[in-house]
Amino acid sequence: MKSTVPPSKVPARKSAVTAAPAAAPRAPRSDGAEARQRLLYTALRLFAQKGFAKTSTREIVREAGVNISAISYYFGDKAGLYAATFSEPMGGNAGDFVALYAAPGLSLEESLRIFFAKMVEPFDQGEVVRQCIHLHMREMLEPTSLWAKELERDIKDPHRAIAAMLCRHLGVARADDDIHRLTFAITGLAMQLFVSQDVIEAIRPALLRTPCAVDTWARRLAGYAVALVEAEAQRRAADPVPPARAGAPPSIPLREKDSMRRVPRPIAILCLKAGLGLGLATGLAGCGLTRPPAAVGAPAPAQWHAPLPHGGSLAQLAEWWRQLDDPLPVDLVEAAEGASPNVASAAARLAEARSTRVQAGAALLPSLDATGSASRGTAGLTGGTPSGSSGGASSGSGSTSATTPITTLQAGLQTKWEIDLFGRLRADRDAAVQRERSADAKWHEARVSVAAETANAYFAERACQQQLRVAESDTRSRGETARLTDLSMRAGFTAPADAALARASASDASGRLTQQRAQCAVQRKALVALTGIAETELETRLAAAPAQRALPAVGRIDSVPANAIAQRPDVYAAELGVAAASADVGSAEAERYPRLTISGNIGRTGFRVSGFRESIETWTVGPVALTVPLLDGGARAANADAAKARYTEAVALYRANVRQAVREVEEALVNLDATDARTGDADTAVQNYQASFNATQARFDSGLASLFELEDARRTLFSAQTARVSLQRERAEAWVALYRSMGGGWTRPGTAEAAAAEAAPKRVPVTIITTPGRTLTIYRSSTPAAKVATSP
Repeated sequence: MKSTVPPSKVPARKSAVTAAPAAAPRAPRSDGAEARQRLLYTALRLFAQKGFAKTSTREIVREAGVNISAISYYFGDKAGLYAATFSEPMGGNAGDFVALYAAPGLSLEESLRIFFAKMVEPFDQGEVVRQCIHLHMREMLEPTSLWAKELERDIKDPHRAIAAMLCRHLGVARADDDIHRLTFAITGLAMQLFVSQDVIEAIRPALLRTPCAVDTWARRLAGYAVALVEAEAQRRAADPVPPARAGAPPSIPLREKDSMRRVPRPIAILCLKAGLGLGLATGLAGCGLTRPPAAVGAPAPAQWHAPLPHGGSLAQLAEWWRQLDDPLPVDLVEAAEGASPNVASAAARLAEARSTRVQAGAALLPSLDATGSASRGTAGLTGGTPSGSSGGASSGSGSTSATTPITTLQAGLQTKWEIDLFGRLRADRDAAVQRERSADAKWHEARVSVAAETANAYFAERACQQQLRVAESDTRSRGETARLTDLSMRAGFTAPADAALARASASDASGRLTQQRAQCAVQRKALVALTGIAETELETRLAAAPAQRALPAVGRIDSVPANAIAQRPDVYAAELGVAAASADVGSAEAERYPRLTISGNIGRTGFRVSGFRESIETWTVGPVALTVPLLDGGARAANADAAKARYTEAVALYRANVRQAVREVEEALVNLDATDARTGDADTAVQNYQASFNATQARFDSGLASLFELEDARRTLFSAQTARVSLQRERAEAWVALYRSMGGGWTRPGTAEAAAAEAAPKRVPVTIITTPGRTLTIYRSSTPAAKVATSP
């Protein structure tokens, strides 16, 4: 009976229908592709669960939601559908890819990389792979005629191709038994990965769920296979004797045979004792309970569905503010971070999380306390007179008493240790570690949020000032037109209606100017509240700053959304929240099991009385206390259920956070692309409206245009100028939104980018005042110790 998955069947990706036990299926219609695919994957699931014989066609079509005739139309019959489930979900026939890795011109490493890349490529399909593996296992346990065809067509040919490739690289003329052993070992590397998928998910789920997991597996397996081939080459060089013919047992020297007869029983007994001792020690050290997965997958698109900006480096995103060549926004952001209650609160929560982590780690270690005490008191000593004595002095009383003071001194050490039998303390420590990292990420997220909010307020104030200048220019122009029209009316050259229209237009512009000044004042007070800078000082610095700066380029955005949003601190914090909730489940489950506590003490007690001194030394090991929960009314079970519910909530929040992150990035990209496309049109509109207004003004001054035409040209110019200012503000806000949605330049701890950012020198601005009203900003490089964004 076979016990492994066909090695060459797993990696097939090419879309081709496997030859079925029945007639070949007809070509599907283009409008029925969805129904055919739904029928195929439904059949795959049911065949994998029940097998070919126990799965009816009516059950398949009912589950797939198609008509019974769809099976005969697309696949011919049930056997044709069963054959299609073997090949199509995984991509086609394995033999189609032999030519890719068996080409004579390829090196050994290149051939193995292509082979393993094709082998592990189906892992991208997720649950479909698991169902295909179950189907192949069921086919080997309950074989049909299809299994023999699969073995002959899709297993033997790839095996021969790999064996021939090994012979070519090892310089062997013909494949011997060792070549075939090596071939089975190499293909077994990938087979074991498929067969152990559930085990990997339980022990180390991150090995299959990271964005680059499949590519990493292909590279690593190819490297392991190269090592196997190199080891075989060394073995052949050291032992040039060819192996025995096929089917003959290997010869063993007589001395080796005798030693094999003598040693099995002692070795077996020794191994049994060592195994039992090791198992007991391991059990006492910790029999950790199974936790839910600490790392879970989250839905993320394969690529962005929005245009990406080009050029630059993402590592420069953290220094984006400094690229404005304007020290004011940098100072405002730093002042806002210092004044923000959100940043201060996040820093306090981080400090609290660090303390909690230290406490949780200390619970795993024994505690040691020192005690000391001193006391002084009296003790009554009573003694009777001997019965045979005589004397007058003692005749009146039968006893005497004396009081003697005693000094007692005590000092000692007490220790206590709870052995973590079922992993409760380790789970608490793991949860505390994850929450500390999450608090650190949230502190960075608070800084990024404050920086984005301050930048938006700054750009809004700059846009308000630009709009104010547009309103002032418009008000002056309308006021001058009203003055000249009024003079012309008094001279009798202009109708009173035109003069009234000019005065109304001037008053309207004056009102808008007053409203714009009020908006700028309100916007400035918002900056004061954000940064904590005095309003008079802020007004002075804003007046000295340039009115408008060209926005620098933010860096390249990773084309893979999963890699890009992984650099967001809030997403990382939510991911750590899942890991912490998983550890909480383990802790709550361990609460339902016994606890073992060991204590002990050592001390010394001294007595002093009437010049007499004596000391006593004591030590105690124990008690060894075992606490077994028996009856608690279901409190511990309810606590475990609550922890599992919190874990489910953390998983849902993490996945929602990922979806929200993708949305925010794509919205920022769309807005950025749209504002970039509109910028040229807005500039062209302002230029042409300005030319039209100038021409109309000239015609009006010479009496060739009416006041209505002039006001219409002025109104359109004012609208175009206002729209351009609004567009410039939108573009700045889109850049800030992209900065924030991409994590503000924060890098996930433990990545190569984080190490590079840690070691790279920082650019620190130095402002030099050259002449009154003019400043020059230069940058100097600081040492890596002068980090811009270190945790508090």
